[in-house]
Amino acid sequence: MRQFFKRLERSLKLLLLAAIRQLFGHAPSRSADLGIVERIVLIRPDRIGDAILSTPAIEALRKSMPEATIDIVLGRRNRTVAPLLPFVDNVFTFSRRPWRVAELMWRLRRGRYDVAIDMLLNDSITSALITIASGARQKIGFGGSFSALYQSVVARPTRPEHHVPILLRLLAPLGIEAEPAGASLSIKLPAVAVDAARQILKDLAAPGRRLIAVNISGSSPAKFWGVPQYVHAIRELRAVGFPVIVLGALADYALVDRIARDSGARALSPNANLAEVAAVLSFAELVVSPDTSMVHIAAALGKPVVDLVPLPKIGAEFGPWGVPHRIVSGIDRMEDIREHEVLDAIYGLIGKGCHGQTVEAQSSGALAASRSC
Repeated sequence: MRQFFKRLERSLKLLLLAAIRQLFGHAPSRSADLGIVERIVLIRPDRIGDAILSTPAIEALRKSMPEATIDIVLGRRNRTVAPLLPFVDNVFTFSRRPWRVAELMWRLRRGRYDVAIDMLLNDSITSALITIASGARQKIGFGGSFSALYQSVVARPTRPEHHVPILLRLLAPLGIEAEPAGASLSIKLPAVAVDAARQILKDLAAPGRRLIAVNISGSSPAKFWGVPQYVHAIRELRAVGFPVIVLGALADYALVDRIARDSGARALSPNANLAEVAAVLSFAELVVSPDTSMVHIAAALGKPVVDLVPLPKIGAEFGPWGVPHRIVSGIDRMEDIREHEVLDAIYGLIGKGCHGQTVEAQSSGALAASRSC
């Protein structure tokens, strides 16, 4: 029954897409002569991490067109990232409710955009629908099922490649050649969120204390490392002098509390305010997390990251960008990751806790030495 409704939903979306193209669209013109570009809308209604991975492209747009209005469309799953996104002027949210869809289309049409960029790499009826509904003179998107709807089509990668350089190529039709080597992720932290984080941490973020933040939640249960693994690793970190704060999704708070209690660490209380959670990470010296949005938030804050992934290939496309990091992978599941691999990755990035030594300055028995501090 569920599959039937999914197929029905897809069919209705295709019909709606065709109707919108008929009403609002026009025959794609391949001309790139736009003249002055004053208004741009970006389509990104998917995940928090993907929105953050888009910030190098947004920054390149802003630097190339400082006077242009740059708006973005987010979705239900990533709208909480809106306060953190720099370089954008207005944020719209896509909702599946029919009257909200109509309202969004009306707002986009009123925007009279020169350019609309569909930033989703994979085929998405939703993002294609929004792009066409914008009525922009130039529509840009990746090749795929909806290529015929866009004036400028950017080829998808033919081999595994990180998402950041892929997204930067969306700017080429506008004459913007952004070099990935100089690109970095960005977020902005509201001052009120930083003040709240400072109150939350208090003694943990005191001068001289090297806080480590451990996020246990991923986008699915398959990205959970395990209670014993987290507990034992955090105990090791605390034994060498690192204070640790444990955090996770609201749905995983019982696990967060248990891991913190059993390891002697501090648990971050349930917090639906993503800006405050990001501000907490800003006080950390290093962040440990499964492959999820926290990895990219930490990277945007310039923090070293230990990224836990079930499969080695995941890091090639969505690993931390632009910061020192280690990707620790299982063979085909998270439970394959060994505790000493995670600890070695942490010490390799920021050294030891007790005397501020680095692993390179110690003997090859770094883990054994860390236990004796």
